[in-house]
Amino acid sequence: DSYTSDFSSYILKTSNRFVVTSTEGSENSYEQIGTLRWACLCAGAEDTILFDFSPKGKKIINGDNFISRAAVDGSSYSDTIIIRGNNQSAGGPAGLMCSGPFLKNIVSEGHYKGIEIKENCFVQKCVARNNRIGFDCTGSETIVDNCLSYNNSGSGIVRENSSASLKAIKNSRFYNNFKGISIGSKLVENCDVFDNSIGMEAIYPSYSIDTIRNCWIAGNDSIGLNLYNYTNVIHDCVIGLTKDEKNTYPNGTGVYFGKSGCDAFTNNVVSGNRKCGIIMFNLLLSKPSNKC
Repeated sequence: DSYTSDFSSYILKTSNRFVVTSTEGSENSYEQIGTLRWACLCAGAEDTILFDFSPKGKKIINGDNFISRAAVDGSSYSDTIIIRGNNQSAGGPAGLMCSGPFLKNIVSEGHYKGIEIKENCFVQKCVARNNRIGFDCTGSETIVDNCLSYNNSGSGIVRENSSASLKAIKNSRFYNNFKGISIGSKLVENCDVFDNSIGMEAIYPSYSIDTIRNCWIAGNDSIGLNLYNYTNVIHDCVIGLTKDEKNTYPNGTGVYFGKSGCDAFTNNVVSGNRKCGIIMFNLLLSKPSNKC
């Protein structure tokens, strides 16, 4: 479909490959061939950064503020690649900032921002954990697919300095954050959003979510789904129960609709929440067909 992440076309278009072979991550490591800083400095927008460590095994690159204009392909290496920082102070640098066409298979932890996406980008199989902010994404064509964001003291995914919505957030899990998803997106699909303070929200004037479908939203302390702005369609979501719908897994409030509208809230299950299942503030839901 139109949201499919097709990375092969981007790989074929890249001009040069810069291979990271060293875990050295100090600020001066850009002078050393084979380090990630060297690769980020040398690789251009049409290039790809790959990884090939010896011996094999999990590799940790200590440092932050790695800035890449190129595609970053962690899937080129057979094991886990972790970018580890030790500074979650507000306003601090991201672990990895990428403005290339795709980013794959990178773990970022211990930063103010785990992963920052500056342009349209396919982000796939990345992990942001133990940061203040997990993912900070911009780009109206950005797709976040099959990612994890957890144990972040702020939002699992957010956009700090942009008003445009992402293209899609798919097949991803957001848990044990203050806010799971706090961002505008044309589509949120097949996502698990659980055990946060607030599950998923679109509350700022420029944030909206066009479609939310087939998501599991449970165990969030305050509100599972907090929508202040317009949302076109919400369907086939489980809100307040376990995924198999056999037991309660309550949010504080299941769904809060603010002053804007929703075209269709259909085929959802909203049950077991501690306070209210659905709160509607001065709006009408069309085509209601739900189990509440």
